[in-house]
Amino acid sequence: MLLRPLLLSAALFAGLAPLTAPPMKMGLWENTSTVDMSGANIPPAMQHQTMKLHQCITPETWAKAFQHNADHNCQFTNQSQSGGHFTVDITCTAGTGHVDMNFSSPESGHGTVDMHMTHGSFNLSMTSTVEMHYLGSSCGSVTPEKPEILR
Repeated sequence: MLLRPLLLSAALFAGLAPLTAPPMKMGLWENTSTVDMSGANIPPAMQHQTMKLHQCITPETWAKAFQHNADHNCQFTNQSQSGGHFTVDITCTAGTGHVDMNFSSPESGHGTVDMHMTHGSFNLSMTSTVEMHYLGSSCGSVTPEKPEILR
């Protein structure tokens, strides 16, 4: 299904930042995203969802976070970071978006991800609010390439 990868992508974007000094500790993070979607033919059960995942953030994933994404043909522009606050605009073949994140400490963050996508005649608007907290320096069995979806 097209929506599941889009939701996961939004959650992953929310956990990473532009190529500057990270406002967050490297290691295992728990991210909770509440996603509200609207658009033609969105089933009621998918209009409002909460997803929780564990994600491993490493110096390598940090460095690659907002470089050109060839898999989804995405560009990241208007990157701005001041202390623990950052924003970035996303432009992909299938749509556009904006990420706004705040880290109140190196172990806690929150923000929003707004995406507007088109796939053929299918249009989707999605707003995700994200709450993140640091679990520890060891990622255990969670790898940077494969976050663990908890629900």
